[in-house]
Amino acid sequence: MNRKLILLIIPILLLFSCSEFIEPELKQEQTELLAPKNGLESTTYLQTFWWEYAKGASYYQLQVVEPSFAAPARLVLDTIIHLNKFSFTLAPGKYQWRVNAMNSTSQGPFSTRSLTIHPSSIKEQQLLPETPADGHITNQSPLNFRWPNLYGATEYELQIDANGFADPNNPGTTIKTSNLATNYVLTNEGSYQWRIRAINATESSKWSAIRKFVYDKTAPAKPQLSSPSNNQIVQSPVRLQWNSITDAKNYELIIYRSDGTTPFSANFPMQLTEASYNFSQGATGEKYFWKVSAIDKAGNKSEASESYSFTIQ
Repeated sequence: MNRKLILLIIPILLLFSCSEFIEPELKQEQTELLAPKNGLESTTYLQTFWWEYAKGASYYQLQVVEPSFAAPARLVLDTIIHLNKFSFTLAPGKYQWRVNAMNSTSQGPFSTRSLTIHPSSIKEQQLLPETPADGHITNQSPLNFRWPNLYGATEYELQIDANGFADPNNPGTTIKTSNLATNYVLTNEGSYQWRIRAINATESSKWSAIRKFVYDKTAPAKPQLSSPSNNQIVQSPVRLQWNSITDAKNYELIIYRSDGTTPFSANFPMQLTEASYNFSQGATGEKYFWKVSAIDKAGNKSEASESYSFTIQ
């Protein structure tokens, strides 16, 4: 290739390479707020704060104070999120909220709006469940359920069902409590749904959106090692392989030194997402042992595979 052309291309490549690692400067990147509109007066306690994505931002800081940032009496919310929406339950009062864009090297200026929440009947309100999150998969029992306080409520009604609340006359398990959390002992594996509402002496709120979770205590199948075969002499790097397990989220690989009990390094056991691993750190003439376990989304760990050995040529 022509030398002058090479000298021209190299700086261009370096420029693109550096741009992959240097994050954009956000000092002038004002976040555009969308909702609630500035000065909104509402009787809805559950508010969704929404803003435009900012160019170069990796995450955002959302803050809510009562009554204003100029004279804050109470910090209501201060959170970092990666999306451009966040829902939160407020009590009646005067508030200001603000958002700024952030990345690992800089942050933009805050954009601020005011909001007033007026008292209202709880029958017009809806709770936003906190935990477990929708789609949660667990092997833990009891399971902790949490929700926010709703102004005007004296008690909360939690329902847990395995039939999607399809039968209004049989809504599964119902728990009433004055607390903002409760533990429930799960006995049978399966898929469940849950919802929550607030109540007082005269009325009740709307039911929350239904959230789903799965209780799973069954461990995945034991992995079968495939390559290299047991006691094989191999060249470095060594590609360790085993069969893929259908319900596995991760695999736990451990490599031992020649005594069969001492982990090769502090990196083991190692969590992997693929059913293979390239091992390139072994010494010539040394014998190593290895085995693999599968771990599912609920955290259940399989029985470990058979232990195989290999010797580096």
